[in-house]
Amino acid sequence: MRVHDWILSVTTNSSLGKVIDLLSLRLPPYIKGVLAPHLNGVDWPILLTELDKAKGKYPKAYSSSDLQAQLRVMTERLGPFGYPFSDPTRQISTMASELRVTRNRWAHNEPSDWFDVFRAADTAVRLFSFIGDTAGRDRAEEFRASALGELTGALKIPKSEESARLAAERRAGAPEDADLTVVPSESMTHRAVVDTPLLGDSRLPFEPWPVTVIGDRSVLDALPKKWAKERVRALIAEIVEAEGPVLDDRLATLVLRSFGLERTYAARKKKIIRQASASGFHLDKAKFLWPADMDPANWTEFRPNDGAADRPFTEISPREIGNAAVAVVEQKGRLTRAELDAEVLSTFGRKRRTKAFLKHLESGYQTAVDFGRLGIDPEVAWDPTLKERYGNSISRNEATR
Repeated sequence: MRVHDWILSVTTNSSLGKVIDLLSLRLPPYIKGVLAPHLNGVDWPILLTELDKAKGKYPKAYSSSDLQAQLRVMTERLGPFGYPFSDPTRQISTMASELRVTRNRWAHNEPSDWFDVFRAADTAVRLFSFIGDTAGRDRAEEFRASALGELTGALKIPKSEESARLAAERRAGAPEDADLTVVPSESMTHRAVVDTPLLGDSRLPFEPWPVTVIGDRSVLDALPKKWAKERVRALIAEIVEAEGPVLDDRLATLVLRSFGLERTYAARKKKIIRQASASGFHLDKAKFLWPADMDPANWTEFRPNDGAADRPFTEISPREIGNAAVAVVEQKGRLTRAELDAEVLSTFGRKRRTKAFLKHLESGYQTAVDFGRLGIDPEVAWDPTLKERYGNSISRNEATR
């Protein structure tokens, strides 16, 4: 980086920090007010710790003054409480999602420019206006005006950014392979072991990452330049954190849409996947990327969804499918392969036993078998841990009877 660019980046990062500090200072009273009716006096950061547990992640302690925690609680489904911060137009989730990426880049000291500062301040202005924080809005307007002054005549707002955002969001919806009439059975949407008193026993469903256009194609065109890599990797981190385990191809598609590209391009996808691989996330043999705070070897969760969820069946991790199969045999004991197939498919919003679905199911079952958690043959499936739990008096035939 040239000396001039380095000085500029230091200055703009400092200005970004002021926007982030303002948000972290002004948002807590609003968040507390929204969540107070649901939590019976419990501090809201504990809710995020329970979400970690429910997702099978290493639980962390969170602070109410941390902007990362604030934006997370404003954008994610909060178990049985749903989306307390949602509005019909999705403005809050869209703005908070964009700020999550900005905050991530700033926290890692990635280079920025005055347009980044202007965009962050402008988003803060709109967010404060929406939640009725006049003092916060006025201060954010000062930051925005200052950034605009620095930009002078060099400000270049991406063309048709609003239309690109709307197009990207319109693409989110039920995939072609889904059956909108199928919903998971009640037993598959609840957990047997409950260690999350605030969330209860509800199993967290799959929630697609909300696509938010954060820039234009010029960022992707600039790959593999350092500044472009840093922006793309910041976005990748947010998507993996939200959807992981996530298929590398799906991740690439979401990144493309976040930079305003409706069509998918194989060459661009390869560049994005290369950045994902270099970001330090675990990439398993099935090409799924895992969050850093999730242990693939010990992950036993799964995320049920109905047929309307934006996730094709073959984009579900085999480990997740295997975990669902284990839950079925733990509940039902011995059952036929056809019964197991039907229950697992319905858990993820499907009904048809297509060739592609059966192949993907088999991959998931084999993953569970390899970990010693599922017993299966061409006709039946069973819980192989019964012998461990009840001693040598139970034979394989009894376990599969």
